[in-house]
Amino acid sequence: MQQPGRQINPVMQFRNLNWLAKLQAEAHDLEARIDDLYRQYRAASKQCMDQQQRVDVIKQHRKECLAEFVSDESARLAGEQDRDWLARTHVEGKDSGADENRAAGENA
Repeated sequence: MQQPGRQINPVMQFRNLNWLAKLQAEAHDLEARIDDLYRQYRAASKQCMDQQQRVDVIKQHRKECLAEFVSDESARLAGEQDRDWLARTHVEGKDSGADENRAAGENA
């Protein structure tokens, strides 16, 4: 505000205008920098979400593969146990038949 009776100092007025213009240019540059950083943030956020979706798909695939492996391995082990049982039953049947033949021969 101009005080009554004081004259405007043109040099001081020029300095003040230059200072304000400089501040306005700095504010404009900072706003442009903020916009650039926000674009970078959005791009990074999108990339993060895309990678998280890929991780989720891989986790789901791993879970499905593990379940399939457990099922296949259980079936394989059950088949192996069946074969072992059949082999033992067959061998035991032959052994008991031989025992019966020996017992019949001893009695005769």
